[in-house]
Amino acid sequence: MKLSNIALLTLGAAASSTAVADVSANLGFASDYYYRGIFQAESSASGGLDYESGGFYIGTWAADVKDGLEVDGYFGYGGEVGDFGYSIGYTGYF
Repeated sequence: MKLSNIALLTLGAAASSTAVADVSANLGFASDYYYRGIFQAESSASGGLDYESGGFYIGTWAADVKDGLEVDGYFGYGGEVGDFGYSIGYTGYF
């Protein structure tokens, strides 16, 4: 098999496996940053990355709060059975 055929097969396999997954990212900036009503910083840049495949999801988010980073993470699994939706997961704030 030629190298170009192997590369095309590899790209095809990668494209087909990512077709069922969803990756998203976000960036933000706040002029005043509050966490649960408590002032944290005069300004804060933030960003996050999320991944979902089937019912599985995982993600992270971080914000600059001047004294360090607030880093949050979550993961879980969710789905639907008829009209009933369910989700079980974990969220951590660090």
